[in-house]
Amino acid sequence: MGVSTSLDMQKMDTRIRKALDYIEKNFDKKISLYEVSQISNLSTSHFCFLFKKEIKMCFSFYLRKKRLKKAMSLLKNKSFSVKNVYYQVGYKDPSNFDHDFKKFTGMCPVKYRKTPYLFFLARVFITKSCTFLKDS
Repeated sequence: MGVSTSLDMQKMDTRIRKALDYIEKNFDKKISLYEVSQISNLSTSHFCFLFKKEIKMCFSFYLRKKRLKKAMSLLKNKSFSVKNVYYQVGYKDPSNFDHDFKKFTGMCPVKYRKTPYLFFLARVFITKSCTFLKDS
């Protein structure tokens, strides 16, 4: 499913597993909290509560993190333009993508792409500390 191996999928609430599966298959499209909560057969408030309890982060942060990690991977392929990358990961507005990417990695997508050794460092940075996106 693409969810961190530290999560025990067997013990996880089935409704949240269903939501994660949907996110995994559709993160490149527009996904709303309401839509995912409906798929999970939960109210939005209860979905948010359960999601945070199970995943240890809020839905919007999880979705952004998923999209940006995929963008980082795609940026390694120089045949994709930055515009192509942000569309492929579900962003429709380049300024939102640039803003989130810079907050997530500490640099804009173009600079990230031009600095190959940073692919490893950014990955380490992401796994160690992802709290800075929570308030944006």
